[in-house]
Amino acid sequence: MISLSFGFRDRSSAGNYRIVRVLPAAENGQRQYRVRGSDGHERAIEEHQIRAGVAEKNHFGNLK
Repeated sequence: MISLSFGFRDRSSAGNYRIVRVLPAAENGQRQYRVRGSDGHERAIEEHQIRAGVAEKNHFGNLK
């Protein structure tokens, strides 16, 4: 899981996200990712907008 870095322009972006797909690099060379939030909405972000999130655990308490 990841979080979006502070200052992301959309205030609804709070929360953890899962990377669902790697996208082609942006024109500026930044890697881009398609991420899905816990609310089910997806968005495209650049690598500099990512910060570490909270690791998920399964029902046994092990990391997923």
